[in-house]
Amino acid sequence: MNRLRSHGRLRAFLIAALLAPLLTVSHGASAATNSFRGVNWADSRDNYVDGWVIPTGLTAGDSYDSVRSKADGIISGFQQQLGANTVRLPINPQSVNSDWWGRYKGAADSALSHGMKVIFGYWEANKDGKVDDMNAPVTTTTSRASERPAP
Repeated sequence: MNRLRSHGRLRAFLIAALLAPLLTVSHGASAATNSFRGVNWADSRDNYVDGWVIPTGLTAGDSYDSVRSKADGIISGFQQQLGANTVRLPINPQSVNSDWWGRYKGAADSALSHGMKVIFGYWEANKDGKVDDMNAPVTTTTSRASERPAP
């Protein structure tokens, strides 16, 4: 009988030990996000365009210098009006695998020169929910991000 009681107590203890983590109140994950103030600078046509993504205020005919100049004003506005310290810029395969990238990165260069963080958000024209070609844009943006424009 004592043996049955000890097995019963052991069994009760093990069940309690296994269930305790499931019954405890979880403290949610936390991170210091109060210093992160981001803004999305998007293409007014939709970031899922089939072609270059061109954020509002820029045009396909802009040179690097005009993109940089326009971006300086837009980025300053994001900082002054919204308190932003981070900007998300859209990219897609067409944008980074063409001559537009050499000009478009003037927007990122502007944001960086204003002390902002830059996040490149990947978009594709094909809205099937699958990423068809992420390697090329990632390789291009990481390898070309530090390149300086020709004078």
